[in-house]
Amino acid sequence: MTRGTLALLHGDVLGALALNPGVILAVIVVVLLLWRRPRLSMPMWLPWVVVATLWSFQLFKYATGRPL
Repeated sequence: MTRGTLALLHGDVLGALALNPGVILAVIVVVLLLWRRPRLSMPMWLPWVVVATLWSFQLFKYATGRPL
């Protein structure tokens, strides 16, 4: 996603789409959040759940030997 974002910021839209199609949506969301500056509130447990989910996904990839 980092290479796709850099490609998009350099004006290479097709290259960004080839690297990761989700990068367009991510950049749009970040620009809107920076422009509007909403108050974000989230439960205290949410970051822990996100980290645990990402960690579990990585463990699954390594345990099965499949790069997903």
